[in-house]
Amino acid sequence: GLSLVTPNEDEAMGVLRMLDCGSDAYPNIEGDLGAYGKIKKRFNDSIRSEALVRELVLLETDDEALDRLAAAGFSSDEARNVLASVHCVPPEDYLITSGDMVSKAGVWAHFGLWNFTRAYAIQHSANLPRDEAVADLRERFGMDEATAFALFSDARSQVSEPQKNAFVSPWPGYVTQNWASCRREQNGSIVVCPLGVSIGQQGSVIQAIEAFVYNVSEPNASTLMIGAFQNGQRIGANPAFAPGALVVATNETLVDVISSRSGIGVLYDAVGERVLVADPLLLKSMFTQLYYLDARYNEHFVKFDDRVGITGVRVVIWKVDWEGKA
Repeated sequence: GLSLVTPNEDEAMGVLRMLDCGSDAYPNIEGDLGAYGKIKKRFNDSIRSEALVRELVLLETDDEALDRLAAAGFSSDEARNVLASVHCVPPEDYLITSGDMVSKAGVWAHFGLWNFTRAYAIQHSANLPRDEAVADLRERFGMDEATAFALFSDARSQVSEPQKNAFVSPWPGYVTQNWASCRREQNGSIVVCPLGVSIGQQGSVIQAIEAFVYNVSEPNASTLMIGAFQNGQRIGANPAFAPGALVVATNETLVDVISSRSGIGVLYDAVGERVLVADPLLLKSMFTQLYYLDARYNEHFVKFDDRVGITGVRVVIWKVDWEGKA
């Protein structure tokens, strides 16, 4: 999940390399062979183990990884044992992205974004007396008192299992599963992208995103047009709202125009004049960069195959280029 939801190609490559070197199956017995399992056996602490693994996958060289493990208290032999499961010479590798993964984004992104600190607060802190929980959070995570108390209070307020799950990690998804085409209007000063996507319903009234309007000269003034409909007819006004997040895909890079982790996110492809609507957490994800933007900015993924199967689902296979494009 992390390799798909991260916006960082280096992190995605590090995770894929780790999985190729010693794929973790923790808590199954095979998990002891993976980097997380080896580190957890040494620390007996899932929080510290996960944090160290996240550091190691981002380190480029063996020496950097060995130095970090030594700083964490591993002997030379222990460090090299962990290194074998995270920094090996990886084998040939392929990554699959497909249309059915779009509808399942909430699942793989949920696990990829799993917050171990919040999970600790739900599983441990929320069951302690307030003062004891706050003191524990401050000591374990280096939080100030206000932050620790806020986390404790939020964790304790989650009652049902769905609430607890969503507190630990969100379930982000794609609002539109395919690109929507746009057209220029008003002498090219705006780009209008008709959508017609339902985003909620109260009784017989359906709320829908009618269009995204991109302001060419002032991108941060771009808006979503929201409409309410009953029995197929518009009711009320047609208000315009700023998207929760707006990312513009240029020839060279992804540009954050409006940054947020909540609300309705919009990815506008200025090259193809098309738009995709999704949770802000997915706009720059590796899945979006590969499946929707065809690795436009990526150095380590080479398209191997791209086809639509007999069920009408597009499947794209990427060959992992460990060295990176020349």
